[in-house]
Amino acid sequence: MLRERLVREKDRVVLIAKVKKQGRVATTIPASSMLWIDRWLAKAPESKYVFPADRGKGSVARQTIGRRLRDYGKSVGVEKAKAHRFRATYITESLKAGIPLHEVMASVQHGDPKTTLRYARGVHGAGVADALAAFREKKEK
Repeated sequence: MLRERLVREKDRVVLIAKVKKQGRVATTIPASSMLWIDRWLAKAPESKYVFPADRGKGSVARQTIGRRLRDYGKSVGVEKAKAHRFRATYITESLKAGIPLHEVMASVQHGDPKTTLRYARGVHGAGVADALAAFREKKEK
């Protein structure tokens, strides 16, 4: 990821990312995440990349990130740590928090709800029966 793709606008930071089938897409970076990125950039080696390769040529490879995450996961007792699981956790927790599916889809750049729901862990239809019962109860009053 190129540093120039982190664009600061007034009260937010936007990442211009390359997304499959969609080309370049602007995604807002939460302030809490940007705090950590800024801390990293303050001490990172001088490079046009946010995460430069150890030898200074290009950006760190996806495989390297995966390997480091797996190694760190094992060191803290987490087996099968994978970067893509963060996406599943984000989607699952967003849906559990009651964020509408269409908003979660937009935040992860999915065009099809089936794609987003593939990542949801154990939340398919969760809370629907309770919400319907609450609606009916409210309607009867």
